[in-house]
Parts: sequence; structure tokens; C-alpha cells
Amino acid sequence: EYYRLRGWKDGRPTREKLEELGLKELADRLESEGLLPE
Repeated sequence: EYYRLRGWKDGRPTREKLEELGLKELADRLESEGLLPE
């Protein structure tokens, strides 16, 4: 619940949260390395 309320999943920010914070490039890199939560 704690993480969900903050737009995170399992302690890692979701792609949506990273993009909301202006971090699309980071989200792209994490996704390419398989490090974003599903």
C-alpha cells in the first residue's frame, strides 16, 4: 500500500512515475536493462 500510493511497485518506481518526474530517459534505460517493475 505504501509504495502503491507513491506510484511505485515493490520499492521501485514505475515507468509512469519516472515519466511524471521528467525522467523518461532513465525509464527507457531501466526498461532496456529489464529493471523496471512489471
